Amino acid sequence: MFKRSKKFIALLVVVTVLVSTLSIGASASTQGRTGTDFVAQYLAERGITIEQAGIVSRGGAAAPAAGTTPAGFAAGRGMGGFTPSTRTGVTHAAMQANIRSHAAQAPGVVGWMTIPNTNMNFPVTLNTTSNSHYLYRDWRGNDYTGRLNWRNWNQFPDTATYLDFRTTIGSTWQGTSRNINVYGHNWTNLRPPWRIGNHPQDRMFAQLKSYLDPEWAAANAHIYFSTGELEGVWRVFAVGYAHTTPLFFYNNPNPNRAAMQNIVDEWRARSHINFDVPVDGDDRLLTLTTCTRFHGDMLTQRYVVVARLLRPGESDTDVVTATRNPNIRHPDFTQPVNVPRPAPAPAAPAAPAAEAAPAAAAAANSAATTPAAAPTFPSVSAPAAAPAAPAAPAAPAAPATGAHTLVRNSTTRSTG
Repeated sequence: MFKRSKKFIALLVVVTVLVSTLSIGASASTQGRTGTDFVAQYLAERGITIEQAGIVSRGGAAAPAAGTTPAGFAAGRGMGGFTPSTRTGVTHAAMQANIRSHAAQAPGVVGWMTIPNTNMNFPVTLNTTSNSHYLYRDWRGNDYTGRLNWRNWNQFPDTATYLDFRTTIGSTWQGTSRNINVYGHNWTNLRPPWRIGNHPQDRMFAQLKSYLDPEWAAANAHIYFSTGELEGVWRVFAVGYAHTTPLFFYNNPNPNRAAMQNIVDEWRARSHINFDVPVDGDDRLLTLTTCTRFHGDMLTQRYVVVARLLRPGESDTDVVTATRNPNIRHPDFTQPVNVPRPAPAPAAPAAPAAEAAPAAAAAANSAATTPAAAPTFPSVSAPAAAPAAPAAPAAPAAPATGAHTLVRNSTTRSTG
């Protein structure tokens, strides 16, 4: 009897070890990959070596060797690729199928965007001539100018969301604009109290207001946006307001690194929510812009959600925390909407030979940090037939931190 018990115990130990091993393996295969293993396996699946991809540490600045990067692979900082998410059900294959089916109907369709727990699941279009082209069009290109307005928007449910016309789309994220700007209408969720989540009254970009709720923002911190064969998951790091002034050229699609860092720093300061998301001037940004009336009735204000492309080793299952920012930097509405170009300066006397090189370097640095073209801000949802708005004061007082109110499930609560 004792010998049988010993054999039974030994067998039980072996079975337990086997079950534990299988469980750990299954868990590792379903919970996503992290760190070096993630990058190595990601590349191996695509037949690419670390050296070919040019990845240094956490996907640093090294560029891939010429001819080694297949279409759709996001090399360098911010690979952005995603494994099928068991939490959201969003897959790259489904997004690509949507892009192809809609592009077959309208060649202006170049991407697809999905935000879980909202009704934002639609094609993204691009016109390379003007930001006004899709302002009153649907994604098919049907023009509703003179008919579409704030009173009847729900008669045109397929109104387009669209990329800034200066956007470059490449075969890799490194060959694509560093700051991808997407514009969309918000006809219904303009003033507090904000409706949070998938409310049937709100469509297009109206549900972006949900990111003003820290609890909702933390639970839905990842945006899925892909273009062509490029797959991308983007992590929200800022949500706030802007004034359409060229003095804050936040919708510059192609900034240099210094300008990119300035955009990141400014949005950190302006964000109504603090996200524990590291971001800097080397990241790729996704900037979503829509209308608001939070700062009064002026038409030059914008509500903006900013995210960055996932870095190697990150996953859409990572936990993101979000808390209210007690020290928000509000837009300065006294800044001009249009800044005239300065008159040419009189010709300076020729510099001595010893000073020529420093002067040339200074001129080159100035050119690198100056936008090549003035910023263009579409009137994303300025009502075509809306009654005249009362004149806004020259410098309205910034709203108090607790001025936002949120509506969820027919209840109202303050965020302050």
